[in-house]
Amino acid sequence: TREIYTNPVLENFDGSFRGSAQGIEGSIRSPHLMDILNSITIYTDAHRGEYYWSGHQIMASPVGFSGPEFTFPLYGTMGNAAPQQRIVAQLGQGVYRTLSSTFYRRPFNIGINNQQLSVLDGTEFAYGTSSNLPSAVYRKSGTVDSLDEIPPQNNNVPPRQGFSHRLSHVSMFRSGFSNSSVSIIRAPMFSWIHRSAEFNNIIPSSQITQIPLTKSTNLGSG
Repeated sequence: TREIYTNPVLENFDGSFRGSAQGIEGSIRSPHLMDILNSITIYTDAHRGEYYWSGHQIMASPVGFSGPEFTFPLYGTMGNAAPQQRIVAQLGQGVYRTLSSTFYRRPFNIGINNQQLSVLDGTEFAYGTSSNLPSAVYRKSGTVDSLDEIPPQNNNVPPRQGFSHRLSHVSMFRSGFSNSSVSIIRAPMFSWIHRSAEFNNIIPSSQITQIPLTKSTNLGSG
């Protein structure tokens, strides 16, 4: 099942993002079997009074919930400037939209206090549903809308019903250096799968034209 990625949720002061292609590629998952996103535990750090998403851990299940839940290694860092927050992904039809708030601070001093900060300081996670299911919010909502990159497939109904993809994973583009200055970059990268990919990943026989290797029970099957 194919995953697609929206851009790293990060902007510079002029509204652009200048992450290196190599750095972004390193944040993309290697080929893998489909799994089911259950929850995201988000950690918060602070720098000179600015709170931001410093890292997170993903809990997921095998396709069809056929095995025990498992945890991915920590993305980013386990900040403790605020209590960790757990976002449940399996409500309604899953998370279909993110509305993120970015924060950029330019260097303002010379020497050790010459800090540049490019981070995410809040995200709203909206659930796909036929009713008004309240969103989950990490700190606050923002204006960077995932629907701008992955629009609904049906515009005749509200986006929560007409969405095309749901959130499947969150990785992180990150960098930082320290010499005479400090630069902190933390940019969650959201990945998505089409809503037609069911939680049991069954393909109707009427639609099968070929069965790729990644439809096997493990990556070693042939």
